[in-house]
Amino acid sequence: DATELARSLVVRAFAHLQRTIVVDDVTRDLWQKKFEDGETACEALGSCHLLMHGIWAFKTSAEGERTDLILGEPLDITSGELQRASMGLILTEWKVVRNVSELPGKLEEAYQQAKRYRQGVLAGFEVASPRYLVIVSEDHVEMPSPKQDGDVAYEYRNIAVSPSAPSK
Repeated sequence: DATELARSLVVRAFAHLQRTIVVDDVTRDLWQKKFEDGETACEALGSCHLLMHGIWAFKTSAEGERTDLILGEPLDITSGELQRASMGLILTEWKVVRNVSELPGKLEEAYQQAKRYRQGVLAGFEVASPRYLVIVSEDHVEMPSPKQDGDVAYEYRNIAVSPSAPSK
């Protein structure tokens, strides 16, 4: 079904992104620059990457409203562009972690922000569960297991912008 397709596309998109950072110097340099620029830069670039895989990512504002990750304004779901451009819609919260000691606080911050959004259907799409809490870090950091809150799952993802070799 459409929800399972969207979930598969999300998994593929995150795997593709991390592998591209590993093998492509240009992509790695870009992500390292965005990492230095901060959270908003990372979430915009990440959202563009997800859209290449047919997934429209958004976040929730302080009021619980949908916010476009690229334009930084309320997400306009009435334009029809969202339906024509994507196979699925996901809620994401992106956090930059510069030091591993920040990780627990950033994970909780992302979770609390994602919890503000409770709608299930948007523009004819069911908003795919799980919600994705994305930690952008210099090297890989260990992510906790998914968190279940009622009927909503929260899945943690890590994007390392300068990943060390697996053998290290």
